[in-house]
Amino acid sequence: MPYQVFAAADGHVVIAVGNDSQYAKFCEIAGRPDLAADPRFTSNAERVRNRALLVPLLEAIVRDKPAAFWTGKLEAAGVPCGPINSIAQALADPQAVARGLRIELPHPTAGTVPLVGMPIRMSASSPSYERPPPLLGEHTDEVLREVAGLHADEIAALRSRGVL
Repeated sequence: MPYQVFAAADGHVVIAVGNDSQYAKFCEIAGRPDLAADPRFTSNAERVRNRALLVPLLEAIVRDKPAAFWTGKLEAAGVPCGPINSIAQALADPQAVARGLRIELPHPTAGTVPLVGMPIRMSASSPSYERPPPLLGEHTDEVLREVAGLHADEIAALRSRGVL
């Protein structure tokens, strides 16, 4: 404890303190070594027991600085943490860019749409991207025939009653 998401000044960060030593490092980086020495918070068991007191204090501390401050300083100190990225941030990450995870496909009504590519890559087979996301209801008849086993006249009857 703490092992949770915190709002930073410019986004969110997950901080995963795994032991008392990491907690002391977190408090030092946060500029609050007094919290590591406080008997209510010196051990993980005490931090868990006093979570209702500690979490609001930590939330206020983390909120004062940007996520990059926390991830940079905490990672360097060996305290597990990481930013929580938006989809745009995740796809702009150098690793995601290098792996080609952002793809674009033509769409019949939206022009070109950005999508997330297959993250799993195998040496003998490459992923292929043949179709864009379907339009609302585009495959309704097909699903009703192939999955529900309905005949064309049953589907038409559902449609005429306003069910579809």
